[in-house]
Amino acid sequence: MSACTDFYSHPCRLLQDHLRDVGRKSRELFADSKFGNTDMAFYAGLLHDLGKLNPWYQLTFTGRDTGQYVRLHSVFSAWAADRLLDKLGPSTRDKIVSIIYGHHSRLSNRPGPRTGGAGFSESCRGAGSGLRKFAAQAGGNDCFSGLDLHGAAEAFEHRIVFDLDLGSQDVPRDYLEVRYAFSCLLQADRGSFGEWHPPRFDLRTDTSGLVRECALKSVRDEFQERARGELERARPICVIDAPTGIGKTKLFLDAIDSYARSGLVERVFYFSPLLALTEDFEAKVKTSMPDGQEDVLIYNHLRCESLAKDDDKAHEHDGPTFEDESFNRKFVITTTERLLRTLYSDTAHDSIKLASLRNSLLIVDEVQTIPKATLAGLRAMFEAMNRWMGTRFILVSATVPHELADLPRAGLPEKTRLRYLAGTKKRISMQELDMRGLPHERTLVMANTRKKARARYREILEAHPGRRVLYLSAGIRKKDRTALVKGLSGRAEPYTLVSTQVVEAGVDVSFSHVFREEAPMDSLVQVMGRLNREGGDADACLVVYPTDKNHVPYDKLEYDVTLKMMDGVRDSVQLYRALESYYEEISCRDKTCKKRVEDMRRKMAQMDFGGVWEMVRDVRHEETVIIPDMEEYDKVREAACSEPRDFLKKYGDRTASLPCNPSNIKDKFDEQLWDKHMLLPKKQHLKEIYDSKIGLDKWAGA
Repeated sequence: MSACTDFYSHPCRLLQDHLRDVGRKSRELFADSKFGNTDMAFYAGLLHDLGKLNPWYQLTFTGRDTGQYVRLHSVFSAWAADRLLDKLGPSTRDKIVSIIYGHHSRLSNRPGPRTGGAGFSESCRGAGSGLRKFAAQAGGNDCFSGLDLHGAAEAFEHRIVFDLDLGSQDVPRDYLEVRYAFSCLLQADRGSFGEWHPPRFDLRTDTSGLVRECALKSVRDEFQERARGELERARPICVIDAPTGIGKTKLFLDAIDSYARSGLVERVFYFSPLLALTEDFEAKVKTSMPDGQEDVLIYNHLRCESLAKDDDKAHEHDGPTFEDESFNRKFVITTTERLLRTLYSDTAHDSIKLASLRNSLLIVDEVQTIPKATLAGLRAMFEAMNRWMGTRFILVSATVPHELADLPRAGLPEKTRLRYLAGTKKRISMQELDMRGLPHERTLVMANTRKKARARYREILEAHPGRRVLYLSAGIRKKDRTALVKGLSGRAEPYTLVSTQVVEAGVDVSFSHVFREEAPMDSLVQVMGRLNREGGDADACLVVYPTDKNHVPYDKLEYDVTLKMMDGVRDSVQLYRALESYYEEISCRDKTCKKRVEDMRRKMAQMDFGGVWEMVRDVRHEETVIIPDMEEYDKVREAACSEPRDFLKKYGDRTASLPCNPSNIKDKFDEQLWDKHMLLPKKQHLKEIYDSKIGLDKWAGA
């Protein structure tokens, strides 16, 4: 490469200016925490793109042939930082090197050695040469004072082999600090292409429209008043502990308003494990927050848009902005999976969001759905986030796990709680599922797997050919699931719904009878919340029928303890009383969970970011299939071919989950899209693939 007077970080942007700006912004974001060591964030930002002195970038930015060089800069930037930052001490230096190395990929405590390969040596030598020339240019910049840029250039004459030691005794504080600094760098870097400022929550809510007149109104009003008083004490972590259907959503919407008025939080986040719950919450936010909906971000694998987006314009967005992807919004409604990704994933794409959780209120709904081994470590993470990042938490559950049992609670006094449980009382029995004697009112029959649900559905149709029998699972496309649930709400005509666990929580439908396959006690409590929700059905009954033992998708210990404790349970009041003992026994006996908790703590102490994420992430995976209406098939296929990146955000409601390996029926899918890892049935096979009654569950077990 010929000599040049300027070095660039991006076309038309001088490298020296970019490094200075990102370093300062990264330090500014990091300083908005209590970690204290702002040098970590500053130098990570200052040096993160120093490797773009690799001639490949300078030639590309000026429109010339890159010749024998390779596109690589994070490794070179980290290698330079490794040689430049001895003055900070080995601990801080090694953390910065790890952060820089992963800022375009993954955070790692063991960056691999780079020793050669086609074009690598030439790029390495070119980066060293460029660093010497850059040293002369940067000499007058205070940001680089005290850094031996000339000396660091000599390191590029040798092999690049990192020897980092990121071990920690202060877990999870040190682990969180590195991840937070990583997120600050990512936001400072990605956000450097436009003007942006962290938002401040100033929205107001009015939940009067959520109040329903019914026999239970006085108890619900008492719950609201007492629990709101507990939340207004602004405890760092508080659990809303109350039975299903008592009005927890209204409570934390009121809490949001209270926190905003007091200036305690800068942003608000709502996390739930189910899209059905987030959609229900979205509807209630729309009712309670007529102004400011454009400042509410809906973020999940199907949508990334403001709450104010009209349904008929849902397909007209330009894709996520920096503010969306970094969660720099006043109010974000998203999923529990996204929370776990933000806190634990080693990828830059997920980690960029973490810095936005500082000084924020996080509402985690149905917290009991988080695996217990993860939940134990997550509580420690929450406590560290509150101490060092100023984050506050409201954890919501009708079934509070043992891991959270000693946290402050907002709920009802025992006397009022019993009055509510008595008002919504349901009978409980353990017996065989009698298909012939199945009542036909507002009846739910729930199975543990899609294959079993499909079998129950067919058995009921055969036993009762004249009945209205419906089917619901993840195998039904989202558009149809939404319409079905909406149609059941308030429905007077009798029906029988056969489902998997998709209606266990987050569905505002009140059944008269529920038949539930044997499951852990907290799952039984959750589905019981779909019974007699308004307290007007004295005959409401939950029947727990035996599993066929072929496949039990639950932990065996939880299953066995439940069966033992359910032996004497005859109604919902007794079931709630047994729940605490159930959780306590599970916690005492679950040696596997204890081992996983210790293993996770050990990996965090080693700063093994990838290893921690492997333990936390949900590895269950089912393939998503696109099921368009026949009349829109060609339009949807064209969009899948031409806009694959944004396709799911446009047509996500046309998707359902396939319960088998798609390779088993590969010949029925579009070949061109198959190669793009998208599953669209061929037009002539659409009706064969997707059954109008049971969706994709016709393939369960295939």
